[in-house]
Amino acid sequence: MKFSKRNLFLSFKKTIKKSTGKRKSKLAESDLMKYLSGVDSNLVKITSSNALSHQEMLISKD
Repeated sequence: MKFSKRNLFLSFKKTIKKSTGKRKSKLAESDLMKYLSGVDSNLVKITSSNALSHQEMLISKD
């Protein structure tokens, strides 16, 4: 499954909403952007106190 950065971001926000009931989280947004800006491999591990404790997504670069 191929994710663009935008699609990955939107799916991450949906996960946050499901796990916390909040619409979005500024902390999680900044965490995600930090990971995406430094992405070198196809495996991105996202950790956030406001989302699930660990979520791994395979992404491929655009």
